[in-house]
Amino acid sequence: MLRQLCLIAVAMSAIGVATAGGDIAPSAHASTTQAQCSTVWQYRVTNPGNMTDAESGGNYVGDAYVGDLINVRIQGNPRYYGFNTGSSKWGWVLSSNLSYTGNTWCG
Repeated sequence: MLRQLCLIAVAMSAIGVATAGGDIAPSAHASTTQAQCSTVWQYRVTNPGNMTDAESGGNYVGDAYVGDLINVRIQGNPRYYGFNTGSSKWGWVLSSNLSYTGNTWCG
């Protein structure tokens, strides 16, 4: 929802919108910067496993325990990359060991 509002605001400023005084803000003065956002999906670990520093193979960086929450930034195959809130580590986790919580946001 926040991302949609950001995109609407940018689009409105690009074409010019009426200000409180009734003037039209020219598009030449519109901001050219957009809010950078990447989608974050929250998953819960349902089967314990390890976390690695690469999607395929890679080095061990920590464990993902049942109940840990993983804030996923990249949905790869077969591993997802994200931040384990239980261990405070970033890594790749097998997606088959995760269950989507229904929480998604712009991070």
